[in-house]
Amino acid sequence: MMDAPPLECSGCGKTGPEVQSRRQNTAYHDDESNWCILCPDCQSEANEYWAERWAEYHSGLL
Repeated sequence: MMDAPPLECSGCGKTGPEVQSRRQNTAYHDDESNWCILCPDCQSEANEYWAERWAEYHSGLL
């Protein structure tokens, strides 16, 4: 049995056990689009990015 190749972070290119498919703070209809392969550092950056985008979105609703 062959092992699956390691995942590569789509943000920085790092590989390793900490690189995983992670749920993003998005609300796409196609659930597959709500996931991204990232390391913890790039996930942290993505969390900040989406928090800013949602704040902008919600500020426009008032």
